[in-house]
Amino acid sequence: MMSMTMPARTRVYQNHHTDSLHWDALTPRDDDIVIATPTKAGTTWTQTIVGYLLFPDDDSSSPILSRSSWVDQAFSSEDLVAKLEAQQHQRFMK
Repeated sequence: MMSMTMPARTRVYQNHHTDSLHWDALTPRDDDIVIATPTKAGTTWTQTIVGYLLFPDDDSSSPILSRSSWVDQAFSSEDLVAKLEAQQHQRFMK
């Protein structure tokens, strides 16, 4: 099985909403899905669609953001890396 490598960084984005350096702490998996839409262009909607495609029989009432994290989020207080590393299913994140 091939191991996944992260693409080379060309820019760092940091502001009150975003800190792209958070990706440095994450160990990528071969089957990770990264949702990368422009800001305010239907990202949560896209996450929801991907969630339904990955888990078509899931009748969970939990919000999509509990299964699909925003990695760049600058103002999060949770331990995002631990949460993502603990996920046993195919990860999908923005």
